[in-house]
Amino acid sequence: MLVELILLIRIPFAYISFLFPHSKESDASRHSVTDWFILVDALVDIQVLSSKDFPDMHSLIMHSYNSDSADMRVDHLGLHKALCVLMGWDYLKPPDNSKAYQFLSAEAAAANVDDLIMWPPVVIIHNTVTGKSKDGRMEGLGNKAMDSTIRDLGFGSGKSKSLYGRDGHLGMTLVKFSGDEAGLKDAIRMAEFFEKENHGRRGWARVQPPMLGSKDDEMNPNLVKFDEKTREKKRILYAYLGTAYDLDKVDFDTRKKVVIESLGEHKSSKVQASHGVVGDGSRLSECPPNHSWTAFLPLQRKVLGYK
Repeated sequence: MLVELILLIRIPFAYISFLFPHSKESDASRHSVTDWFILVDALVDIQVLSSKDFPDMHSLIMHSYNSDSADMRVDHLGLHKALCVLMGWDYLKPPDNSKAYQFLSAEAAAANVDDLIMWPPVVIIHNTVTGKSKDGRMEGLGNKAMDSTIRDLGFGSGKSKSLYGRDGHLGMTLVKFSGDEAGLKDAIRMAEFFEKENHGRRGWARVQPPMLGSKDDEMNPNLVKFDEKTREKKRILYAYLGTAYDLDKVDFDTRKKVVIESLGEHKSSKVQASHGVVGDGSRLSECPPNHSWTAFLPLQRKVLGYK
């Protein structure tokens, strides 16, 4: 049955590029069969799929949305939403045979992806290297130095965790916030601060060099600037709120501890609670806010080889 499934399915590149951020469109055909197998294996592994045959993603989404199993309804609706986001489709529109729900603008699909944040909130800061040591290992700002840096920028909360690899500092630091309203507010405020300076996610994508820490960095005005106060050269930092898209960037310990939540659902649930609102009567309202993404994270971990 799984063999038939593998042969029948071709995954759109939009899905591949989301789960495999470093893929190129030319790699889509190579991924199309094997990645669907991995996805199906992940679904089986988290006990989403039974022995039923799903010839394509549409039939799987139809099944997950229309399931009448009282015990599994919430989990099925959560899976429906997670799969729609992965595919770049509209999870707010009930799926039917017209497949109208599959028509969603690229901007809206990207917004749905950006909405899925790591929880507790994490801000990812790039360009925190300082150079190379004599033995060739990368050096960078440590935890205490980064804590001091973010305090100087006006952010009192958040705890820094600089990331290291086999060759030393990775030029990246995570700032972790508490998993409550105050932590979320501070994380968003920090991300917005960098975005207003054009030093957010898009800014970093625009200026990111092939390799950090080279001598060319010193001559790149997008990476290094001269500080008039200290009369020294300083790294220009870029930062953004960590999302599901960034799971492959963070360290193992962080991946193990975070969950994925919808920022929009988090905000709306607070508003509804303050007004005593309990859902809107639609089928999707049966799925509690952020329950959806309990299905998303094991899929992401499985496909990317996380534990």
